[in-house]
Amino acid sequence: MRKVFVSDEDRVAGLDSFQDISKVLAVSRVMVAWQPIGISMGIYDMCHRYLKERKQFGAPLAAFQINQQKLVQMLGNIQAMILVGWRLCKLYETGKMTVGQASSGKSWITLRARETAALGRELLGGNGILADFLVAKAFCDLEPIYTYEGTYDINTLVTGREITGFASFKPVPQRSRM
Repeated sequence: MRKVFVSDEDRVAGLDSFQDISKVLAVSRVMVAWQPIGISMGIYDMCHRYLKERKQFGAPLAAFQINQQKLVQMLGNIQAMILVGWRLCKLYETGKMTVGQASSGKSWITLRARETAALGRELLGGNGILADFLVAKAFCDLEPIYTYEGTYDINTLVTGREITGFASFKPVPQRSRM
């Protein structure tokens, strides 16, 4: 926007340019990236308990290979999400975190969290959509996180701009061939 007046008392101190706002968004993306990690941990814990308690064909659901594989995938996602979140925090603490790194971390973590929730939903079968088991609620809680502080797609484009030097969301107009 151009020629917009904002009185001094209505201005946020220290935010004088889009680069300043972009830095604030980068920090908030790191903070937001921890939310899906916690939600995923809750889904994993609930599924783990459920599979050990519920029996099918005389054995706990946790004894079946496919269920173990899904639990392992969920745990692997959580461990990787924690490491990415931790790394972003360390980069931020040392003043080395870039906007692209924050965007990449937030988008990747939310994608893995959605995958973790989907696996949890699968593990619970029909119970995965019932309010009693909270997986469907957790899935719904993840959706806005996937979107706010920049959608998954926008965050990947911010990262793409950083690694290529080209802003794809501001493409260069093409000349007409007619």
